[in-house]
Amino acid sequence: MIHFKNVKFCPISSLLPIGLDTPVENRSTLSGKYFISTSWKLQVLVFSICIFCCLPSKTRASGFGLFTNGAAELGMMNAVISNTLGPASNFFNPALITALEGTQVVISSTMIAHSTEFRSNSPGQNIDSDSEVNYPSALFLTHKIDDKFTLGFGVNNTFGLSTEWPEDWEGRYITTKCEMKTFNINPNLAWDVTDYLSMAAGVDILMGDATMKQNLNLSLYGLPDGRQRFRGDGEGYGYNLGVLYKIVDDVSLGISYRSGIKLKINGNVKFDLPQGLPPMLAEAFPNAEGGSTIELPSQLHCGLSYKPLDNILFEIGGRWEGWSSYDKLKIKFNRLVAGSSSCITLKNWGDTYLFVLGVKYNPDPTLALFAGYARGEDPVPDDTFDPAIPVSNSNDFSLGVQKTWGNFSYAICYLYHIYRSREKDNDIGASSGLTANGRYKTDAHLVGASVAYRF
Repeated sequence: MIHFKNVKFCPISSLLPIGLDTPVENRSTLSGKYFISTSWKLQVLVFSICIFCCLPSKTRASGFGLFTNGAAELGMMNAVISNTLGPASNFFNPALITALEGTQVVISSTMIAHSTEFRSNSPGQNIDSDSEVNYPSALFLTHKIDDKFTLGFGVNNTFGLSTEWPEDWEGRYITTKCEMKTFNINPNLAWDVTDYLSMAAGVDILMGDATMKQNLNLSLYGLPDGRQRFRGDGEGYGYNLGVLYKIVDDVSLGISYRSGIKLKINGNVKFDLPQGLPPMLAEAFPNAEGGSTIELPSQLHCGLSYKPLDNILFEIGGRWEGWSSYDKLKIKFNRLVAGSSSCITLKNWGDTYLFVLGVKYNPDPTLALFAGYARGEDPVPDDTFDPAIPVSNSNDFSLGVQKTWGNFSYAICYLYHIYRSREKDNDIGASSGLTANGRYKTDAHLVGASVAYRF
């Protein structure tokens, strides 16, 4: 899986030991038949959309890209780039939606429960992060205009992040909370060029907000910790492309691309300082406005599907994400904060690759069973790894089931996402005296559900 690209406010407390006028560098701070009345169908649809709109959209992922856009798709480990399971193809490869008849809609939500174990290099400092349960959700709609063209529309969470630690833990001067929520609005137009070739294009309108918190080390002045919080929101724009080519009737190749997006964030930083702080020092930490531009990565998805029997389909594929666009984070302030007008944090993230394998089996035309496996890389190098995004190489295992009754289709899935243990052994947090170096182990359980309707 996992999405701003870890927009984290760098620890201003690190300026205290080295002078208020020193800039900061190298700190790391989503068929039976029966009669259904029209009014009842509308009630179900309206109710489902209301539920979708009320669900929070934060989560953690590898990096912080999200791919929880349908329970059936997630049950097949998102190996759906060259075969379609429904309107969620609007996200994975919109060229596939030309195969969907009439007007179709799907609403999905995924419960993600994740936790991180921290085993410190310092004795007695072992701790677990606060448990998080989040619900990234998605809504997709497709409409076939004629034999050649199909419209698609989606609202989903393409990037997200949620990590929270106790306020008294060892790494409190690095992070206590890092959270991001995004919504992506994505209309597409797909074209059946020939019986064997389909193409699509669309635009992405991304809106997001983020909250980052950490403590300030004021022990040099005999005082308890101060606290700082950064909140911001913004928007960015991008585009996406998709291609599907049927090599033969039972073999198809799919490729989709999503451009990088420059997300412009504007917000403010606020400080909660203890009483008794010397006035001159307190004046160095004024509440201020801040802004940054985050370059979210481009993504390339590929999939090759094979249908050896009428009721069995396999897809093998992969995903590349250009996280190398995230080389640094720079936040500019509208006034001096700790003697500086900006904060620069080196990131130097790298591009990542994910291998996926999925299978679909239809015991009968109204029932589908799914299974999948994925192996992925994380983008964070050792020297900028920190507990705000404690990720590493991962393995994912998924199962799912989909049942159709009349024009309705329901799906549920389960996915287990496990990261390999990873050691933090760098100087992030050293200026505060607490690096939180040690072993981090993260895993996540995902349960997804979706309901689809074909008009």
